[in-house]
Amino acid sequence: MMIREICKLCVLLAFLGVNLTSNAQVINYVDARYQADVNVYFVDWKYQADAIVYETPYISYSNKAGVWWVSDRYGIKVRVVKYRYQADVLIYQTKWRYQVKVNNLYKKYFVK
Repeated sequence: MMIREICKLCVLLAFLGVNLTSNAQVINYVDARYQADVNVYFVDWKYQADAIVYETPYISYSNKAGVWWVSDRYGIKVRVVKYRYQADVLIYQTKWRYQVKVNNLYKKYFVK
């Protein structure tokens, strides 16, 4: 009887763990071109950007599109390029979470 309850608890915890992190915008910065899922260029002004993003220190905040949590092991592999014409998406990085805005081009590469 006790083993059955422990198994139910383990299944419940695994299910909740997958659901809590499945919508997260987890970003993994890479250096090589062949490793990257998307190439980004960080612009200086908001009006130049395809998306305005915020990097959060907490993974629980990253369930909204445009709020990034940076990981060194998993997530969408992002390569920062040197020139604007090499980028798939132009990004402006804000200091405030409420300023986050994304468009369809951003959603094409980052929202699965």
